[in-house]
Amino acid sequence: GDDFEPWEVSLISVSSGSTGAPKLCEWPEAAQLLTGRGLAERLEISSQDVVGIFCPLGGGAGAMGWLAGVAAGARMVLGESFHAEEILGAMERERVSLMCTVPSILLRILDLPDLSRWNLNALRLIRTGTAALLPATAREAEKRMGAKIVPAAGSMEAITFTQTSPHDPPEIRLGGFAGKPLPGGEVRIIGGDGVTVGPGQVGELEMRGAYTGSGYFRDPEATQAAWGTLGPE
Repeated sequence: GDDFEPWEVSLISVSSGSTGAPKLCEWPEAAQLLTGRGLAERLEISSQDVVGIFCPLGGGAGAMGWLAGVAAGARMVLGESFHAEEILGAMERERVSLMCTVPSILLRILDLPDLSRWNLNALRLIRTGTAALLPATAREAEKRMGAKIVPAAGSMEAITFTQTSPHDPPEIRLGGFAGKPLPGGEVRIIGGDGVTVGPGQVGELEMRGAYTGSGYFRDPEATQAAWGTLGPE
């Protein structure tokens, strides 16, 4: 048949990352489905929600909104532009309950002096990804838009590796944190000696689990360098 097998790569995303060199990241079908289900569970999204995706759909934050919406069977709304007024108009008109965006677009909205012109009563969650969300921006957005901020972290290689929950306290959601791994995922930070570092220390982030990509497309050398192994251990 024409269906994708679970571990067959059905999407390739482009990343330059810290090296600046373009890389093609493989996303197996099963990893995408599990990511969507994990996000829908963590954010408590259902078919009654309306997911508004107001950032590039090919990027991490947009793709995650899409996967979560599909997993939950929710109606999805795509922005026609990234102008703040048009985004807010779509959110009011479509009664968006989960907004998926990135910090730079959220800042455009917060630059508007009067957000009360738009009825955002349906909005309950604002998910941000792709870039770090400053605590000051998170606090202002939550206060002025009347919805909980639920930041996440991920990469094109690892899809989503952590996601906050609506039940996390404000000091977590608004304090520059990115939440916990999705169910079954593992994250650690290791130092130069290969040992896990303590709280507040700097190290290299490692993650594993079914939510990660399977490698760089047609580049086994770069895959082994980043993943540390080829195939199952």
